[in-house]
Amino acid sequence: MGELRLKRNIQHSLYDYLQDALDDNWSGINVVLTWEAAMESARPVVCVLLESTESKGKELGSNNLFETHLIIIDIYAKSSGQALDLADFIKNEVKGGFPYNVYSHPSGSYETLEATPTGRVKTLKFLRDETIDLGENMDENDLFRHTIAITVRV
Repeated sequence: MGELRLKRNIQHSLYDYLQDALDDNWSGINVVLTWEAAMESARPVVCVLLESTESKGKELGSNNLFETHLIIIDIYAKSSGQALDLADFIKNEVKGGFPYNVYSHPSGSYETLEATPTGRVKTLKFLRDETIDLGENMDENDLFRHTIAITVRV
């Protein structure tokens, strides 16, 4: 079995966590991992993307790194009210962190992932929680879009 690396594990952990939370509390919300999938999915859609990683030396004389990861959660809703409600719900769900899983796939199968709980991802900071307004040139897909940006660490 091949294991995914840290960044993909974090992204998939949040994807699974939000999928379960949304399924338990909402109906008809699609959760995806890429903007391309978000554009192809029926609204409402929540897109989870690990955008970047900042690495700093953990301690003097060591090659160990202290890494923080920027995650973007884009909400593509059917109305402005739905976008705000989903944003509040998601923010409340992730503020305390979420379970960290290590994902692997059986040999020869890249479509089925197996999750092994391995710890927690801590939410460090909310950087953005805002409605996206692109003005007159706004694409129909962005009409009721909201974005949340958080930094996390395992």
